[in-house]
Amino acid sequence: MSTSNIRKRNRYILIAIVLLLVAGFVGLLMRSPDTDNAYAALLKCRTTEEVKRVWNAYGGQQLNDQEFENKTREKLTTFNLSSNEINACLEWLPPTPTHKNLIVIPDLSNRISDTANYPNQFDADITIMHTIWKVFLEVVGTRESKDQMAVVITDELNMNGPLTDQFSNLFINMEEETNNPDHLFFTPYRTTKYNRNCREIYEYALENVISSDFYTFFKSDIESFLKHPTLYDNYTNKLIIITDGRIEENTGGGTTEIEKFSQKMMTAYSKDSLQSCITNQGLNLRPVQTDWTNTDLLICEINGGKKQPKFHTEVIIAYWEDWFNKMGCSIETIKSGRPEPMVASQIKTFILN
Repeated sequence: MSTSNIRKRNRYILIAIVLLLVAGFVGLLMRSPDTDNAYAALLKCRTTEEVKRVWNAYGGQQLNDQEFENKTREKLTTFNLSSNEINACLEWLPPTPTHKNLIVIPDLSNRISDTANYPNQFDADITIMHTIWKVFLEVVGTRESKDQMAVVITDELNMNGPLTDQFSNLFINMEEETNNPDHLFFTPYRTTKYNRNCREIYEYALENVISSDFYTFFKSDIESFLKHPTLYDNYTNKLIIITDGRIEENTGGGTTEIEKFSQKMMTAYSKDSLQSCITNQGLNLRPVQTDWTNTDLLICEINGGKKQPKFHTEVIIAYWEDWFNKMGCSIETIKSGRPEPMVASQIKTFILN
């Protein structure tokens, strides 16, 4: 290498060093004393309230610094917060993305084969399953998200046995599909596959005994399907149950008593005080120790059967509302026999809101 080239190279190296030094000096000038004070104060925090005071003093008003926001969330994670405590922090932290966690639980008991009491129930359920899928496509098709959908049943032996493949195909986690654009993932084939799997599950239930023990499922299993807010992501659980609503006595959690207390229930029904009657008779279903934070429930196809259907339906609704209201979970219901467009509209509103 000639002497002139060596000098030119050295000159470039010197210029690069000078530029780096200038950039570092400018960075130091731009880092205000407030920034140093904020990080020092954050480091000393021992409670969420202390972190909140530091955030209010620096992060929210003066710094407007993404790095400081990240450090604040990291500090809060060291406290091992509960769902309620995380929700309290999310009220004063900058908004985080909210994702949908849709859980669909069809009741595959003999209600779908008992055509005398539940005519056309098979087809009505299938239509609801199709509607839910269409709305889910509408939710995830407009954004990048960690939205999730799962179709499950309370009978674990059947779900993880003969129907394993079908239920596996009905579990969608968009967080795992980050490299697969929605318009490529949700193809017409995907919809056809979803519809076919739903029908296969229902056809299997026509020929086999599948229990629907909701009480035990809520007590022991539902928690594994619920998603709770983190300091970086917010989740809304949307739980849709397709059932006539009867909760059987062998669940250990009580029973939707209708026949045994029929006269008292009828009197309460006429006075619009069914829930009070349930409480006065000590018939309340026992609450389950499940964290229902950020969870909404919709029950479709509630049906009291052929004998006094309106009265029995209202008793069933009163039981479910009493049960979930006491557990702090919002609940909506759709009675069987409603026009298909009305049902589809309510399902769509429930999922999207």
